[in-house]
Amino acid sequence: MPDEPDPPRKFYQLKPKEFEAVNTLLPRADDAARVPAPDPGPGIGDNGRITVEELFRAAQMGGPALAKSARPAEENEVHAILRENHAHAEAAGLNQLKPKPRRRSKRTRDYWILLIAGNLFIVTVYSVELMLGFSVQCLAAQMPSEFWNLVRYSMQNLLVFAMAGVGMMFYSAVLTWLMFAIMPDY
Repeated sequence: MPDEPDPPRKFYQLKPKEFEAVNTLLPRADDAARVPAPDPGPGIGDNGRITVEELFRAAQMGGPALAKSARPAEENEVHAILRENHAHAEAAGLNQLKPKPRRRSKRTRDYWILLIAGNLFIVTVYSVELMLGFSVQCLAAQMPSEFWNLVRYSMQNLLVFAMAGVGMMFYSAVLTWLMFAIMPDY
C-alpha cells in the first residue's frame, strides 16, 4: 500500500450558492390565454416574410413585467437596513428640500481688479517711456529736470498718448468681453 502524502491531499471545488428570490413573478391565470405559442427558433416564416405575430412572439416574456405577485414579498435584512437609513436621513433633515442661497459672484470683483491693474500697467509703461525720453533729452541738453519741461515734451509727442489710450481701450474691451460674454458666472 502506497504511503499517504503528508499532509493528506485536499480536493477543492466550487460550492453552489443558493439565493433567496425576493421579487419573483408569478403568472396570473389569464396570462396563459394571452401568451402566444413558444418561439420556434430563429429564422423566417415558411413564406419568407417576417410577420407581426412572429415579432410579438419574440417580444413576449414569461410573464408580465409589472404584475403584482400573489404573495407579498417577505421582509429581509435589506428592507430593515433601508428603513434604518431612511430614518437616519429624516432625522438629520437630509430629505428636506430647500433652495440654496445665491452666493455672491466673484466675477465682478475680479473684473474691476483686472481692469484697474491692467490699465495702470499700461499707463505706467507709457509714463516710464515719457520719463525716460525726457531724462535723455535733459541729459543731452544739460538742463535741470523741470516739471514744465516734461509737460512741454509730452505735448510734443501726442502719439505716445494716443498709443496709451488705444491700448487701454483695447484691453478694457477684451477684458469685458472675456469676463461677461465668454466666462460663466463663478
